[in-house]
Amino acid sequence: MRLGIQDKDTINDESCDLLIPYERARDAGWFTKKNAFNLVQALAAMHEWCFAMKDYHEKSVKVQPLVQRNLQMEGELKVAKAKLRQAQTELAAVNAKIKALQDSFQAEMKTKNELDEKARQTKKTMDQAQRLISSLSGERKRWAL
Repeated sequence: MRLGIQDKDTINDESCDLLIPYERARDAGWFTKKNAFNLVQALAAMHEWCFAMKDYHEKSVKVQPLVQRNLQMEGELKVAKAKLRQAQTELAAVNAKIKALQDSFQAEMKTKNELDEKARQTKKTMDQAQRLISSLSGERKRWAL
């Protein structure tokens, strides 16, 4: 039997025989308008669920590679952060060594400057002594015995 508008004059015995199981169900009390309405509501919910699942799947197919790429990138970020921490530790050690060398250089430069000053003073004293000796060279003959 086909659902749709039927001309009441074209209904025959065979069509009525096809309705007998539904008539018995109605008489048994479970094929009622209320139950039919509930079934239609359930069918409508199933219809909505089916298309929602289809939409979810279509979107999931597009999103899944992005999720995988995101996980991969997070792993790479974790490795990069570990390398960065290692490099920062090494940099701190190098900076500490540079500071120590700079401090040592400053101390050595101070010592060098002090020695340069002493050398300048000594040279000045030697120059003065040489001038004195030169100026007294004529006196040497006079004092010689």
